[in-house]
Amino acid sequence: MPKDNKVNFTQRYIDALKPPAEGETLIMDSKVPGLGIRVRYTGKVVYVLRYQLGGLHKKMTIGDAKLIKLESARDRALELLGDVQAENDPIAQRNDWRNNPPVRQLGAETIEHLKSLDRSATYIEDSQRLLDRYILPAIGDMRVRDVGARDIEKIIHQLKGKTRTGNLVRSFLSRMFKLARKWTYRMDDPTYGVEKFEEQARERFYSLAELDKIRTVLGQKLTETRFRQSAGATLLLLYTGARPRELFKSTWEMFDLEAGVWTKPSHHTKQKKVHSHKLAQEAIDLLKSIRSAAEADAKGKAEKIGQPVEVSPFVFPSDSKGGHLTTIKKFWAEVCKLAELTDAHLYDLRKTFATLLLSRGVDIKTVMKLTGHTQASTLLRHYAMVVGGAEEKALEGLFG
Repeated sequence: MPKDNKVNFTQRYIDALKPPAEGETLIMDSKVPGLGIRVRYTGKVVYVLRYQLGGLHKKMTIGDAKLIKLESARDRALELLGDVQAENDPIAQRNDWRNNPPVRQLGAETIEHLKSLDRSATYIEDSQRLLDRYILPAIGDMRVRDVGARDIEKIIHQLKGKTRTGNLVRSFLSRMFKLARKWTYRMDDPTYGVEKFEEQARERFYSLAELDKIRTVLGQKLTETRFRQSAGATLLLLYTGARPRELFKSTWEMFDLEAGVWTKPSHHTKQKKVHSHKLAQEAIDLLKSIRSAAEADAKGKAEKIGQPVEVSPFVFPSDSKGGHLTTIKKFWAEVCKLAELTDAHLYDLRKTFATLLLSRGVDIKTVMKLTGHTQASTLLRHYAMVVGGAEEKALEGLFG
């Protein structure tokens, strides 16, 4: 096929194109001026557009002819020719898009960057949620270089009543624009100078009287089939001090119930490290009970359908995308109502677990081992009230 041979394309014609023995062949469309198909010897076929602007002849690629329909390519070519008619260079516009993309694209690239760093799935999910809920609605369609400190301040100011969320959003924005500098999208950081909210560490933990109420309610719920799983998960959060998501996605192979040890693989932990620790006897007994119930259920189903049914690998299986329990917020709200608890968060069970250990005089290193904290400063910040009380008690009568 000679170069610049004009053909009235059809999709069938495009599909039948054969690559040249070497080099490339350019075939022009007789219907849309400047639109052509470039066929390389490698077999790659792409739509191209030739145009003239400012006395210069230019050519840009529109896309893969095997992925883009002919009519779509023609529509795109006519749109680009309209830009040329208005003396706007499509190639310059495309380069500007690449060098100064919309914030929406920077956000997506930041998420992909976090994945490349092998950050935990939980961290990725939380970052995506912050991006979708707070950042993109405000500045998603702005170009990266057009975002200023005032735009960042507006986003953060709207979260004034949610100090923790506001700081997380600011932190993610800071990460985004540091990467924008690294990738040469811009030379400065609009988050610089935008102050964080002052956060007060939440010091809520449950008294022994409140724990009695919680355990009484959960004991009742364990006897109800539809609440058995949620009640078991809640009790285990108390007995292990685990992070909810680490417990929800746990599998039976992680537990050695004879030795009383829970080994969490690195991809399940916040710190991306393997974490192994002993379990309280209450946790061991409860896990054995959950396992027995799961085996009994599987046996019952097998007898009913006449085929073997295996126990799920997850301790708390569900029909969710991941195959395991993901949340018990509604159940916890019901527990709080029945136990007459106020200002009660599910995560406070973890804090209560650590508080009980500290109040018994257990050393910080052991508490960190049992809870999975890697920094003593983090542990002390959250449990300063308990540690402070222990300090006062230790100093009483020290010098007679």
